[in-house]
Amino acid sequence: MKIKDKWLQIESYSGDNICLPFIIVDGGKMKCEFDYEGYRFCVCDTYNGGEKELFLKREIQGICCKTVREKNGIALSSMFEIGDENSSFRVGIPSCTYGEYVDRYNTSYRSFMEDRLTGPMIVLFDEKCKEGITIQKIVPAKFVEKEKRKYGECDFLQKTEVTSLGYGFGKKSYIKVCWPYEEKEKSVALNAKETPVKAFYPLEGQSIDICLEYRISSKHYDSFTEALYSEYKKLFEIFERKGERVVSLPFSIEEEIEYRRDSVKKTFREFGENGAGFFFHFDPKYGYQSAPSGFGTSFNCIPHETYTHILEYAGKVCVMRGPLVYAAEEVDNGENLSKLYIDTTKEIQVIEDREYHKLRVFGKKILEDNWSEEELYGTHPLKTEVTKIDMIPYAYWNNRGEGEMSVWMKEA
Repeated sequence: MKIKDKWLQIESYSGDNICLPFIIVDGGKMKCEFDYEGYRFCVCDTYNGGEKELFLKREIQGICCKTVREKNGIALSSMFEIGDENSSFRVGIPSCTYGEYVDRYNTSYRSFMEDRLTGPMIVLFDEKCKEGITIQKIVPAKFVEKEKRKYGECDFLQKTEVTSLGYGFGKKSYIKVCWPYEEKEKSVALNAKETPVKAFYPLEGQSIDICLEYRISSKHYDSFTEALYSEYKKLFEIFERKGERVVSLPFSIEEEIEYRRDSVKKTFREFGENGAGFFFHFDPKYGYQSAPSGFGTSFNCIPHETYTHILEYAGKVCVMRGPLVYAAEEVDNGENLSKLYIDTTKEIQVIEDREYHKLRVFGKKILEDNWSEEELYGTHPLKTEVTKIDMIPYAYWNNRGEGEMSVWMKEA
């Protein structure tokens, strides 16, 4: 498997950026030694395995040899190039990414902190060759201290074992491993604005001793789904062998499907003469045995005793396909979604997408031609026109930029 790292990238809190080569010291071991800010560093990579599966153990040792005078920190990373300049890979990251591609036309670098992934792994799947390239961090981070940062800082010092995994395209597609972590495109670690973050391990005079372990594999799979599922299952088998705490659900996939169907049945409610819908937020004290509450603006929970009288639901419909709830987004339908009405007598179209099926419903929208921005209040005849409304599964909203979203739509 020819995807071993050859270079070590060294970045510092003070702004230094250095790239140094690894030196082969024996068949399965590579070293990179350097001096920085009064420290003597040795990064040793040991590879074990064969053609289709490699295990990487990265040992990072830093010994302070001189008095540290200035506040500084260090971050280390390596890139593993995959395929060639014409290769295209579909990206799979549990809980984050299932339908994005990385190739010469999709070059953006994206990185993810390991502790917010359901499994610290990335699968790059070549849909032409049916080959999945996977890198997994097989020993989860256990040591982390609170970050040292001032308000507004997105680069900061933090003692932590937490790493990140990322992918992008340079001359070829690559997977990047970083210690400490970074989320360079966007992150939810600091605020709702998704400000990018990067942590640096502080150089404060104490010795540094960090050990990181990864598994890298290259295997044939019939589909992207099979690759992602098989590698995810493999990761948790490794966790269990290493004594990590892994939650195993006490029921089969078939039983889980039945539980979900039963759940959908129990969240459906009819009220009044024409009222019906699925209400998802319920009182945890009573579970499904009590009437569930609805959800309103900004997911404000509405007590179940009052939800049937909330005007927010009056004259509105929710679009579903099987067990999936669908939502309309501004990116597909323009701003001010409240001006849209769904005609429930019209047939719904299914639009196939790489990752999920969109639905196209038909209705009408209010025209705002007679209104001016300067007019705060006024009376005008209501004018509408026939329109289409594209909807996506609710679980996928807010993945294509900021904007409005609506589940409950007015009925025409």
